This record gives sequence, C-alpha cells and structure tokens, in this order.
Amino acid sequence: MDGSEWMTKELVPVIIRIDKSLKDKVIERFGEENIIGIEGNNYIAKYPIADKEEGYNILLKFGRKCELIEPLSVRQNFKKYLMKIVGIYEDN
Repeated sequence: MDGSEWMTKELVPVIIRIDKSLKDKVIERFGEENIIGIEGNNYIAKYPIADKEEGYNILLKFGRKCELIEPLSVRQNFKKYLMKIVGIYEDN
C-alpha cells in the first residue's frame, strides 16, 4: 500500500499529533511518507478522515494519544462533535 488511494473527495487529509506508540499504526495504514515530523515524544502525521461523524470516530479510537491540529475548520467541527458527546454525560 503506497498510501495514495485514500485521497478522495470525501476524505480530508488532516494533520495530527500522535504519541510515538501510534506511529506504527499510521505507517501500516498509510505509509511512512505520511509521518511528516517529530515533536518531542510525538509525531506529526497526515491522516485522512471524513469531516463528519464517521471520520471523527476514527480519531476517537486513538483516545488522548492523538490531537487533530489542522485544518482549523475540521478541528472546530471535531470539537463540536466532542462537546455533543460530553453533553450526554453532563448532570442536569
């Protein structure tokens, strides 16, 4: 897999900061060329997701070991999605 087949109209290549423990998962799925930098104990990677619930749930699988950095519009949409989830658990 060369990592190029994920570039479709529905998927947005986002930039994520990942814990080093996730590096191999990203490489396995999309190729080493999608690891684009190192930041301390973290890596910066390109990762394609759909800018909707389906894509956000992929990032949620990484838990606190992943932060969506950019594009800002997708980051804001993801944050809104997270706030809806938090809202379910808020005491009324």
